[in-house]
Amino acid sequence: MSDKSVLKEIKTFENKIPDFVKKWLFGINRHYNVVIAGGYCRDLIYNKYHKDIDIFIEIGATTKGSVVNFIEDGVFDIFDLQDEDFIETRSIDKHLDLGYNVDLPFIFMTSLTCNKEKIQLIFIDGSFTNAIKGFDFSFNQVWYSLDNGLQASRNFIKTFRNKEVFLVREEPLSFSQLENKLIRIKKFKTKFPEMSFLDEEKLTKLHNDYMGKHVKRFFTTNVYSR
Repeated sequence: MSDKSVLKEIKTFENKIPDFVKKWLFGINRHYNVVIAGGYCRDLIYNKYHKDIDIFIEIGATTKGSVVNFIEDGVFDIFDLQDEDFIETRSIDKHLDLGYNVDLPFIFMTSLTCNKEKIQLIFIDGSFTNAIKGFDFSFNQVWYSLDNGLQASRNFIKTFRNKEVFLVREEPLSFSQLENKLIRIKKFKTKFPEMSFLDEEKLTKLHNDYMGKHVKRFFTTNVYSR
């Protein structure tokens, strides 16, 4: 299948997006450019249960103060929240790094619950394109907007066609990053048994090499030096 044919098939899943989700996007779109990206769209396409909905919002030239005002006033109206509904906003720096290949200028994350859905509003001082390219696993690079419907990167299209998930960019990884990616692959394999995960063996070997060097250094420093 050509990339165009695969994308056409992917777009057939748009009708699975509930009207109330589209209503949320319409409300936000009156103020900012907005897309849903990542796990929600992926799980929709593969008919899997989704954990939450990540909504990415470009703040553009808007000041942080204006964003705060929007969160305090606009969000309650758009999601028809009541005073007792759960909503929490925090400034974010790099707590999302382990799921991204690049540092992205995240500003705020607002977590809320509406229509029994857990929602993350992620405000970024940048473009959706960079955010989506930053997703580290190929089958996360898919997104939905009101204007263009479901869209996917070439990495996602390749994964959809071949049922093979891969890391988008090869780069040096710290020990914690290796552990994080292996833990996530393990969870992914349980959720997506039909998929092959091409980087698992390589990451496991790197992880074991790290462990071996750490153990060797420990014994050299703490045992043999006595």
